[in-house]
Amino acid sequence: DLAIPTVIVPRHPGVTSAMGCLLVDIRHDLMTTYLVDAATADAAAIEAEFAKLETEARERLGKEGVADKDIVLTRTIDMRYAGQWRSLTVPAGAPFLDVNEAIEGFGVAHEREFNYRREDAAIEIFRLNVTAVGLTPKAELPRAKDGGTMPEPRGTRRVVFDDGAVDALLYWRDDLPGGASFEGPAVIGQLDSTTLVPPAARVEVDPHLNLLIHV
Repeated sequence: DLAIPTVIVPRHPGVTSAMGCLLVDIRHDLMTTYLVDAATADAAAIEAEFAKLETEARERLGKEGVADKDIVLTRTIDMRYAGQWRSLTVPAGAPFLDVNEAIEGFGVAHEREFNYRREDAAIEIFRLNVTAVGLTPKAELPRAKDGGTMPEPRGTRRVVFDDGAVDALLYWRDDLPGGASFEGPAVIGQLDSTTLVPPAARVEVDPHLNLLIHV
C-alpha cells in the first residue's frame, strides 16, 4: 500500500523491538538556559555550567551501570540573533569553549539554514546542552550458511487479494535456509508472526535469515 519496493522482515519480528531496547546505547540529553550576549560572554562561567551538566550526566549513567570509559559526552550551544525566538544549535568545543569559534559556527549554520547571515547583529547564547551516551555491548547476529535446500511447501491456503482468491503456498519460517528464494503468493508462519507474500512478489532469505520481499 505504501509502494515500498523492498520490505525487510527480521528473523523474529515479534521481539525485534525488545532486542533493539537491549542493544541500543543509553542516552541522556541535559540542558540549562543560559541567556547572555555572546560577544561579552564569560567563557570560564560557561565552562563551569558545562562541567555541572557533565557531572550530572556521568552520575546518571554511572547509576545505570555504564563504565566511565564507555561514556561519550557531546557539547552544543543554542544561539540566536538578539530579538529572534528561533535558535540554532552549534557545536561547542571541549574541554574548553572558544566563544568566537561558536559565534562563527552560528553564522555559518544560519547562512546554511536560511541563506543569509547578519554580520552587524548581536548574537545571544540561549541554552547550553550536553548529550551523554553510554555505549552498550552489541551482540553479533548469527549468520546462516548459504546454499541450503529450498523446502517443499507444507501445503496451500486460500487467500483473498485485490484480484480475488488464490492458493498461497505455506512455509514454516525455520525451514527456510539462507540464500533461499521463491515467488509469492505465500504465507510464512512462525511462532511470533505470520508473513504474507502477495502474488508476483519475490522473497530472498539473507545470511542473517531476514526475509527480503521485493514487491
